[in-house]
Amino acid sequence: YYEKEKDKVERIKNLMDQVDPYFGAQTALYVRKEGKLRSVTHLMASVLASKASGKEWASRFYNKIIMRPDDMSEILGCYAALNDKNPKKLRGISSAIKKGFKTALEGLDPYRIDKYKMDSRVITMVDLVNLFHPKGNQANKTAFQYLIEGRSLSGLYESKILEKECLKPDRIRKT
Repeated sequence: YYEKEKDKVERIKNLMDQVDPYFGAQTALYVRKEGKLRSVTHLMASVLASKASGKEWASRFYNKIIMRPDDMSEILGCYAALNDKNPKKLRGISSAIKKGFKTALEGLDPYRIDKYKMDSRVITMVDLVNLFHPKGNQANKTAFQYLIEGRSLSGLYESKILEKECLKPDRIRKT
């Protein structure tokens, strides 16, 4: 039951080497979506980077493994650690990761871009935008631009939390 982190990582890497990469990807997606486990799927996605390279399903896998924007930061951090690379100077990232993460970034709305800036992390949202160059849509293009410029994004979206709270049936005063 008690296993050192290094031993656990090695065991997972060895298991990933023993299975077909597509099966490993499907397993990672299942564990992430159904089991809601994060760290192990970040490790699995990082290990799969070299094995999934060139496969037609790989970029879709890297897009679908992302449930929250900070998953990209965590996967890249794990990828850097496994490959003895500086996380701030990542070069040679697989095309599958690039395409999958770019698609994931393009699907973010301004609120999520603002919420997941990850300023205190090694790999920030600005780093992700600079690495993957997402083509913003009408909703998020300005948000990416403001993020890179260091400007506040708060004026680009409206918070619906207060509005939802005020509209709850028990909050409406009957006269």
